[in-house]
Amino acid sequence: MATHPAPIKRISKGPVVVVVWDGFGISKATVGNPTIVADMPVWKSLNQAYPHTVLNADGEAVGLPAHQPGNSEAGHATIGAGRPALSDHVVINRAIDDTSFFDNKAVLQAAANCIRNKSSLHLMGLLTNARSGHAAPKHLKALIEFAKGLHLPRVALHLFTDGRDTGPFYATHLLDELEKQLPPTFTIASVMGRFYAMDRNRYWDRTLLAYDAIAAGRGLSAESPVQAITRAYSRGESDEFILPTVICRNKTCVAPVMDRDSIIFWNLRSDRARQLTKPFVVDTFEEAEPAAPKRSVRRKDLYFVTLTEFGTDLDDVVPAYPHREVDGTLVEALRYSHQLYAAESEKFSQVTYFLNGGFDRPRFNEDRIRVPSPRIARYDDRPALHAAKLARRVSAALGKGCDFALINFANADLIGHTGNYKAGIKACEALDEALGILWKKVHAMKGTLIVTADHGNVERMIDASGGADTEHNMSPVPFLVAGSHVRGMHIRKGTLADVAPTSLRLLGIQKPKEMTGHCLLT
Repeated sequence: MATHPAPIKRISKGPVVVVVWDGFGISKATVGNPTIVADMPVWKSLNQAYPHTVLNADGEAVGLPAHQPGNSEAGHATIGAGRPALSDHVVINRAIDDTSFFDNKAVLQAAANCIRNKSSLHLMGLLTNARSGHAAPKHLKALIEFAKGLHLPRVALHLFTDGRDTGPFYATHLLDELEKQLPPTFTIASVMGRFYAMDRNRYWDRTLLAYDAIAAGRGLSAESPVQAITRAYSRGESDEFILPTVICRNKTCVAPVMDRDSIIFWNLRSDRARQLTKPFVVDTFEEAEPAAPKRSVRRKDLYFVTLTEFGTDLDDVVPAYPHREVDGTLVEALRYSHQLYAAESEKFSQVTYFLNGGFDRPRFNEDRIRVPSPRIARYDDRPALHAAKLARRVSAALGKGCDFALINFANADLIGHTGNYKAGIKACEALDEALGILWKKVHAMKGTLIVTADHGNVERMIDASGGADTEHNMSPVPFLVAGSHVRGMHIRKGTLADVAPTSLRLLGIQKPKEMTGHCLLT
């Protein structure tokens, strides 16, 4: 049975409030860096008055492969664990390297289902580069080698083009590399942008367009994958926004999903994969999601494998690498404190599932605030999002009594991915406005405000060639601690693993023994 941790001297007189600016890195670059030119008076004044430093938020510091840019999942998981949270990406990489991947029970059963039923194997997921946090080319290559080795009669691929973790018009290059790996018996059956296939905001109209292309062969058609992409470019669509397109020959789609087929979804992150998975595996989908368009076809007896855990509520999904328990997290350490976690819907899973060690439901003394993100196709049309609304709701909740709060503001990341520099400036200014709302409340309560980020993005929106840079990067992230009781204290550099220990120290709570991070204040 849990016991109260031994108390230590508390530093903060009021609540500790952690603000995570998603995708806001620190860079001295003057070209393509909205954080330098944006009017951010609150942020600048806090930096002048209170201790601040930078944190490493990429690669092994957040449980990712070395030299890989950070991402929201790894960043929040590391913040929540107080240590580098070994990512599924690394776990699967190691399994491929030691060949145990090819003996994975779930993957083998997917193949066995095809052999037993004389059915097809479908591989679907994001076509991206090695810098992405959502999928890994190495994993797709391993799945192709696995299927080739078993000599399965029919293997089809359904490709989700990226444009966020890659350049906006990079898909033809990635497609060319992929097609060199495919034997003649493999078929690319559909192509679509991640805007449709990887929505996570319950915009079911987008998701069902993707589902209908994959499962029913309905949608735009093209004679080849490259034709699907080049036609999309001619329509003015970048990789992210390619309309779901079915590959057809002689007016017949080459490989829609059929009853008793097997599907392996190679994406790593569940937050942008669960929504598309549901119409494949939930028999009562229309009843469970009454706001969604009806499926044009319902496929039965599918064997559906995911590389990672997509949640226990999806009973008919078989994870190749199930969830690993993470003990000694920030949320657990605060079990006797009143906690609050808040975000816009686009980043809500980051402050719940990923921060909480893979648990999506509250387990301890947790309140949550979810503000729906604007329902628009491109977030650079509204770079402020609902940041001020989110800040006001959190401020009101703090006034009712709260010991600890963590809030994710999505602006820098969502706008950074668009490559729209002017919108990036407005996004940063919206962050500053929201910060002012929170700082006013926290300061009045004699609390402590921490400002940090989970990875870099918006501070580099123009690449070396002068084009739009939409990808995450390896910039360090800010770490500022503001409050009358910390003025004059020293602060040292660290990593995202140090956010939780520092927060706990401010509250006078011993960090769990599992945390390897440290308090950065001295």
